Amino acid sequence: MAYKVIDFEPNTKLLNPHFEGYKLRLVDKQNANEARADSAVRLFTPGMAPIEPRKLANNALLTYDEVYSRVHYNHLFCGPRAGALAYIDGAGNVQMVSSSDSFRTLDSRPIFAIPEHGGGTALPGYPGVFCLDAKVILVFDGIERIYVLHSKSTGGTEDADQWVALGVFEIGVGSVAAGAAGDDERHRMYYVVGAHIEDTPKQGSVIRLHYCYKISKDEEKHGAGTSGHGLGAGAQRSSATADHPVPTFCIHAIQIDLPACVSPPAETPAATIPVLPTTTVHTLHSHAIPAYCEYLPYNKYVLGVKDGVVLDDTELVPQIDQQRGGFGSDVQTRHSAPYYWMQTNSDVTVCIELPTKIGARQISCVLTRSALTIGFTDADECAAKHTFDSAALFDHIVADESVWTLENGSVLTLYLQKTRENVRWPRVFGAEDGVLETMDPSEFASIRDRLEKYTSDHIEHVGPRTGLARQSADRALDQDNGGEEFDEEQSLEGGQAVIFSLRQWSTGQAEASSTGGAPDWLCASFPENKGTSCLDKQAGNKEDNSAPVCTLPKVCLKFDVDGVVFGIETASKGAAAAAAAASESKNAEAKANHMGTFAALAYIQASKREKRFMYVDADMSVAVLAESHRRVYIYHQIRETNARSAVQNVVDLGGDTEDASGELLGIQLVGRVLVVLRRRSLCCIDLDRC
Repeated sequence: MAYKVIDFEPNTKLLNPHFEGYKLRLVDKQNANEARADSAVRLFTPGMAPIEPRKLANNALLTYDEVYSRVHYNHLFCGPRAGALAYIDGAGNVQMVSSSDSFRTLDSRPIFAIPEHGGGTALPGYPGVFCLDAKVILVFDGIERIYVLHSKSTGGTEDADQWVALGVFEIGVGSVAAGAAGDDERHRMYYVVGAHIEDTPKQGSVIRLHYCYKISKDEEKHGAGTSGHGLGAGAQRSSATADHPVPTFCIHAIQIDLPACVSPPAETPAATIPVLPTTTVHTLHSHAIPAYCEYLPYNKYVLGVKDGVVLDDTELVPQIDQQRGGFGSDVQTRHSAPYYWMQTNSDVTVCIELPTKIGARQISCVLTRSALTIGFTDADECAAKHTFDSAALFDHIVADESVWTLENGSVLTLYLQKTRENVRWPRVFGAEDGVLETMDPSEFASIRDRLEKYTSDHIEHVGPRTGLARQSADRALDQDNGGEEFDEEQSLEGGQAVIFSLRQWSTGQAEASSTGGAPDWLCASFPENKGTSCLDKQAGNKEDNSAPVCTLPKVCLKFDVDGVVFGIETASKGAAAAAAAASESKNAEAKANHMGTFAALAYIQASKREKRFMYVDADMSVAVLAESHRRVYIYHQIRETNARSAVQNVVDLGGDTEDASGELLGIQLVGRVLVVLRRRSLCCIDLDRC
């Protein structure tokens, strides 16, 4: 099976090198407390029980990635229909918030009370609401149980519909598991990373869901939580000690078949809610909680994880794709490429394995600011395969600080110092040649070790700046070392790329993936309403028979100082193509399109040390940064080519009732209204008045 590449390559035509900065435009919020219709900022206090996010248990031992996930957890959720939102109040009630007039007025009502959970084995985390379509909602109690709610029409408006529980299922070990739970199981905290409902021809409506939890390396070696899919021999492994195992996350994909029940029974007590069976479809492993999990029709999904998925038995070993190149599992396949390479934030290392041994005097290597020239004398075989004639590089380098070496007469290594640090190169040269960033970290470590003999007779010639090679190698090895001595804070906030992979639902195998050279992660786009219910179609309401549009929610990635927005798409548009994609034996075509740019957003967000939430809207008109208390920053995208400035708003929401600090617990975008959740109130910011 071919392994294709998802390229996150910015379109230079959509970048603005002339941008100078944002100009502040003040927002009038003097009438906010009166909730007047002409106010840019309106405050509502719907009489809810104050929201009190769960505190960590004293025995909770969380990784930095888990703490980071909790700090940035969004307690305000997208609703099942346009103009609807949901949150969970301090009493455990799911509150549905809706408005029919762009949130000039607001209606809030409880739709479900989460039953108290006792006897479970997991640590209590944050509860959540996942709206799968217009009539199906999942409510996660934050521990182990997930309730499936369905909307029952009352004959009035949709906002007045009654929500009843179709069933409940458990993730993880579950409180009904036989035998006593071990300490590791009791210290687990479960995270729902994605959920989707689909109407399948054979099974009817099914829910597909991914959740993850932390496992120790000792558990992983013994196969805990893998459901038969342990780590393979070629997997990345982190060093660990008996006292301090390096954490890894196990990602479970499960499926729940929904009962063919379109008219649910009347509201039933929690004790009588039917238990829905779950099926574990596959498992994966990673060193981080997934940042992105979205589903495509016909048994595909896209997973985005910092540093990528750790190779296990379900993972497809990358092979050469005839159109794009790449690397395979054996040395012979890898060596079919003319070179292999990797990069750090500051430099690029390129290794060329020569077909015959030669001397340094037979090589002519010229490195300029923008190009590479390599020639050979009396070495016809080398010249035939590895001659470069003023080949334009992807980006500029510092020529005086770049070097080349020849090791043992057979390995020509180039160390290219980047002019623009922190700019990720998707390829070495300006023209696409299909050679991906493929050097294995362990192989790079071997090169580093050999460079310790820098002054030995094995290295016959060195260009200018002889000390650079070792320094560059050290920096490269420290950044990507396959998990050994990895710095958790760096892996979350310090420039690690999120690896996106297109995967089969039934096996978890990757059909396409981005590379480590992709731009770094900034944020996702605001979620949108899901639309038509699968249960309606199951009941015979098949008004919409068109093939689904396979465009996933956008992501904003870092490119230099800018925020670059990409849309991930597949080629399966139209009924015929969608039907072909239903066969998992055929790879889907996935691509990332540069849709727009928020100038200087990457630079700005790095200066906001108190930021809690960051999103861009699906129309790419605004980017929003919210601090943990009081302040919200709104950055408007520039539409004019080469504009030198754009507008920003800073909204200080002040203190909340009985909460002078004004802690911000969640944000969502509904149309052109930004809704901010606080402990006792909702703040609505009209973007058209900003």
